[in-house]
Amino acid sequence: MVKSSRKLVGVSLLLVGGALTAACLDRPVSPLKPQTTNSVVFSLRQETIDKIDLLFMIDNSSSMGDKQDMLKRAIPKLVGRLVNPACVSDSGDRQNMASPDAECPEGYRREFKPLEDIHIGVITSSIELGLTPGSCGDGSLNDNARLIGTLPRGNHITTYQDKGFLAWDPKGKLDPPGEADADRLIGNVQEMVTAVGESGCGFEASLEAWYRFLVDPEPVHAWVNEGGKLRPDFVDEDLLAQRRDFLRPDSLLALVMLTDENDCSVIPKSGVNNLGVDTVRMPRASSACSVSPDDPCCYSCTDAVPEGCPATDAECSKGERLTQLEDQRNLRCYEQKRRFGVDYLQPIQRYVDGLTKPLIKDSSGREVQNPLFPQPSAGTFTRTPKTVLVAGILGVPWQDVVSTDDTCGDKADCVSSLPLGAPVSYLTAAELSANKRWEMILGDPTTGAPAQDPLMWESVEQRSGSNPVLRAPLVAANSNATPTSNPINGHEWNIAERNDLQYSCIFPLARPPADGFECKADQYNGQTLDKPICEQPDGTYTDQQTYGRAFPTRRELEVLASIEDAAVVASICPKEVSDEDSPSFGYSPAAEAIGDRVSGLLNGKCLQRALEVTPDGVSCKVVEATRNDSCGCDGSRGRKALNGDLDPIVRRQLKQNASCGAGTGVDCESYCLCEIEQARGETLSACLSEDAVDGFGWCYINEEATPQGKRFVQSCPADRRQLLRFVGDDTPQNGADVYVACRGVPTNE
Repeated sequence: MVKSSRKLVGVSLLLVGGALTAACLDRPVSPLKPQTTNSVVFSLRQETIDKIDLLFMIDNSSSMGDKQDMLKRAIPKLVGRLVNPACVSDSGDRQNMASPDAECPEGYRREFKPLEDIHIGVITSSIELGLTPGSCGDGSLNDNARLIGTLPRGNHITTYQDKGFLAWDPKGKLDPPGEADADRLIGNVQEMVTAVGESGCGFEASLEAWYRFLVDPEPVHAWVNEGGKLRPDFVDEDLLAQRRDFLRPDSLLALVMLTDENDCSVIPKSGVNNLGVDTVRMPRASSACSVSPDDPCCYSCTDAVPEGCPATDAECSKGERLTQLEDQRNLRCYEQKRRFGVDYLQPIQRYVDGLTKPLIKDSSGREVQNPLFPQPSAGTFTRTPKTVLVAGILGVPWQDVVSTDDTCGDKADCVSSLPLGAPVSYLTAAELSANKRWEMILGDPTTGAPAQDPLMWESVEQRSGSNPVLRAPLVAANSNATPTSNPINGHEWNIAERNDLQYSCIFPLARPPADGFECKADQYNGQTLDKPICEQPDGTYTDQQTYGRAFPTRRELEVLASIEDAAVVASICPKEVSDEDSPSFGYSPAAEAIGDRVSGLLNGKCLQRALEVTPDGVSCKVVEATRNDSCGCDGSRGRKALNGDLDPIVRRQLKQNASCGAGTGVDCESYCLCEIEQARGETLSACLSEDAVDGFGWCYINEEATPQGKRFVQSCPADRRQLLRFVGDDTPQNGADVYVACRGVPTNE
């Protein structure tokens, strides 16, 4: 965090058709040293978005059937909201309409313009990782991050030009036209979810799968083992073709991950390929690893002792490799550095960079353009990190990531008074940070502090402690424990074979599976099972599974925590599974959270801090930076020449934001800088209160200072109900970089 009384705040300015736009300022970027007196500068970017590329990454390992079914039943709510958004009133009431062409009732307006250009695709978590052949069964389990509609089990679905994805095109603008029937579109998305199945690889590469499809400059088709060393076979040109067809440079990207286990995206290199071989034992870790995996004396006992570390180590003296009981093949993907002294998984930063950086490294280490963020073109919008949304429906208790009011209200004895009928409202990324929920579910990876919620600890042993939201203690495995002893995970269980992990959460199955694989005693060498998911109403344990379950999905959550406002976090363990009319049913709350985030991106965000309103307006200047053949500030369109003091500051910020300068091929002096004037007179009055406005300029809307514009900030969080609204065709110009300089607007963050 910048140690300063003032900071720059970067934002996206988003527009869906039409000429009215709203902007917000909510993310810190590098501070300038203004040459003007007592000024604070904010950065915006003008972006016109009229299309979405929606990609689902769905875990297709065993145990996912019940979760896929709930996602399938949430698709009408999620996709339906994009193609037919609700009408909302000034007070926030919502009404769903029969069609996107239907007029809203008096006093209502669409939350955003119905989208008429959407690509929808599905990939799975089963990809080639360079593991020894047979680690995940036969080759049919390797989907290689290709679209499900191109695979044998999904090619019966009618996709756009047989390209494997669906194209929503109600106005017939595509050539040839895409899908125009919303019901058929939704049905086909559900068919793709069904086609995913649950026979995929147990080494779920949930992160690498979407990275390979969306980002990897050279996605490898397969890895060949030559004398114990892996080499890439060849680049997957078919996948690259699918990416080119599916992913448009000017779309809003929405990525949705559905998985109930931690990511296992293996680095394909020599030695790693044995991770999936049951007959090969993994190395033992030195003693220091159990205390701190980042300790210089944490190493694999199969390696040489690092310089400066004791020559003899108590753990390594037990043998270079773990025993079979200590090293179950099923558990080779969690806490690897602590257990093995080496981490075989791709670093989290790989995926954070893929979602946030314009330049990434290819397989040879060279910096190349990130396919997700192509080079911008003058006067047109190209995707930026601010127009990427990543949602995770993951292994985390829903109680940890929803509003506390949804969970406990103002009840002192939360466990005994848990309001099961209350609707679930997931916290936004900003609210997760403000309420310190990331520390609750992840701890602090930089210091090694564990998650405050013990349910998010990955452990073979029984855990203890209490969930900090419900103040509900974890319950040990015992004859009196029931699946409701703890309202989140039932109770711990004895994992005698040390071949499974304790659960982060469980939920009743509305449709128990015919094959209760999770409860088969032969999977555990005949041991007596005391899994809460196998417990019957009479307290006995049978091979009939009665509850679904999830494990802590820490790596996926670490990525979401690192991308800030681009993230949506939801639980794969639903609150309600029986009443489909309940707003808390299945993944309906997750669909609502994703829809809310899309709506926020399409309508603009909201200012973190209120601006000072004076009788003369707001003491701020808005600067529009464009790349045109000629530079002119058209007064008839609300522009005027920029004050000279701001010129060098804005050009320096353009360079700092990588809009020009080294590596961009764009000369910063080539930008034309004009000030967009504040709206005045009748234009100002209309800007503050009317949908249709004549004239050009901008106005500042604040719920308290300008109550006549209250309805324009209703979608903002309660603590950020203020924004800038622009009026007039092409104001600011599409593709423009925009900066706001205000006098004396300090922040304390």
